[in-house]
Amino acid sequence: MTERFEFGSKEAADAFREEHEQHLCTDDNRRLKTVPLSSDAPERALEEATVHAASGHADQDARGGQVELTVQEKERVGPFEGSNNYRKVTAVKGLMTDAGVDEHREITK
Repeated sequence: MTERFEFGSKEAADAFREEHEQHLCTDDNRRLKTVPLSSDAPERALEEATVHAASGHADQDARGGQVELTVQEKERVGPFEGSNNYRKVTAVKGLMTDAGVDEHREITK
């Protein structure tokens, strides 16, 4: 049975492909982040695929995402026009939240 592993990035998937080319399934599509391994792939290759795919997703998750703004934050940071667009602000909030910045603490100058 073919097992498929989705990597966190196309680059990571391609690096894995290069290392384990002999174990790739014939229907591998190199345009995708998902790598199929043939049914006769050794256990070692399956374990490496599992670890590399999981670590790629963990790296991606650790970069933060977008965190929606509260009504009060929207009023404080808006209006959202030009280079101050809403998605950019939610991405910054995601990174700050991921870094452990407490959103309830006021910053004073």
